[in-house]
Amino acid sequence: MNKSLIATLAQHTDEVTSIVLTSDTNKSILFSASLDMKIIAWHTKLYDALFEITLLHPVATLRLTKDNEILLAIGDSDIKQMSTL
Repeated sequence: MNKSLIATLAQHTDEVTSIVLTSDTNKSILFSASLDMKIIAWHTKLYDALFEITLLHPVATLRLTKDNEILLAIGDSDIKQMSTL
């Protein structure tokens, strides 16, 4: 297990509920979602946070479209859609 990844995901303040990795090896991004109502995008070589989004409700799961253009965040009370670019 990658210890730096575990430490980085500890940036969430509640349980991590979902992670998803883009399929583009040239621009690989890991997205993590949590009950803390945050989605964090991570650079997969350095595991530095690229950006963070705070939603109105906890995130239950994340899904990416096959072309990696749209990330869907699904929670109990809302559905958010955002571009990954």
